[in-house]
Amino acid sequence: MQLSLTFRRPRAAGAIAALLFAIPAAAQVCPPAGAKLEPRVLIPLFRYEPVTDNAAASHFRLFSSVLNTKVAALAGEASSGAARAAFASGLRIYTHANQPLDDTLQDAAQRKDYWDKSNSLGLLRGRIWPGAAGKPQSVQSDFYIGELRGAFPRPELTVQLPLDENQVSTTNDSHSVVTYYALAMEARRLGCDQAISRGLLARAASILRDIRRRAGKLSGDLAVLATVISQEEKRP
Repeated sequence: MQLSLTFRRPRAAGAIAALLFAIPAAAQVCPPAGAKLEPRVLIPLFRYEPVTDNAAASHFRLFSSVLNTKVAALAGEASSGAARAAFASGLRIYTHANQPLDDTLQDAAQRKDYWDKSNSLGLLRGRIWPGAAGKPQSVQSDFYIGELRGAFPRPELTVQLPLDENQVSTTNDSHSVVTYYALAMEARRLGCDQAISRGLLARAASILRDIRRRAGKLSGDLAVLATVISQEEKRP
């Protein structure tokens, strides 16, 4: 299967940029000067199951390439404009020698410990699923964001991504919406101006609306996250 990795700017990006440029200059630095916390910007990528299936391994390599493209684009989106979430410019997928990490994090305590000690934004673990007849392969990720969950009921969200050309070259997808949400919560943790976290939440909400439009409805953790984002946007 040949997929193009040419990045397409989401249609809602202009509106989000307008929102960010409307924020006063005094609110532009994130994290603020003198902040003592080290920003969480790494997303460690663990090897997805099944590890012994050649076809799954090939699709995982494609997913890894796609993910790096998405995260690089997302880092540029989140850190640009008048309201600079400057810390987001360092956002990147973390691997070892360009290889995914072996997944030894089999319980919640191990995931929390790794997330804490690595100062990660989120941890990506999961599985490659074969496509049904006429359908593309897909990935299912368990995206661990720990204490950045905000009002979400669990520290880990489960999201899926079809490996088709309509999904791979944009940041309007399930993995991107979780990343934007985690960045918004990280901006709060760092003590950034509220307008910055709200701008990141607005981008996450915009992605969810686009997913709902394309899929007809939101389900699973994305449906829960949509409600949570609405709550977090109203938080004083």
